[in-house]
Amino acid sequence: ISALLQGVLKAMTGIGVSATEEQPDEHEESRVVTWASLMVPPLTIMMLNLIGIAVGAARAVYSKNPDWSKLLGGIFFSCWVLIHLYPFAKGLLG
Repeated sequence: ISALLQGVLKAMTGIGVSATEEQPDEHEESRVVTWASLMVPPLTIMMLNLIGIAVGAARAVYSKNPDWSKLLGGIFFSCWVLIHLYPFAKGLLG
């Protein structure tokens, strides 16, 4: 309940209530998260899906007996994954 009251007080008056004083932290750099390592798995998934679409299309086009339903199913699920990763890609590209 106190957090709710503090939020209302800050929203109405602009006064922030804090139990401790703001002091510069000497260990702040050690707690900084490097985001580069967190970008590797989604980028890998995106690249593998794009490569999978290209390989599946090439396999269907250049095959003597193409299986179009298998290609369409693979493209559908690869696009499904890419659509879900679109916000990540949009944020990555700015």
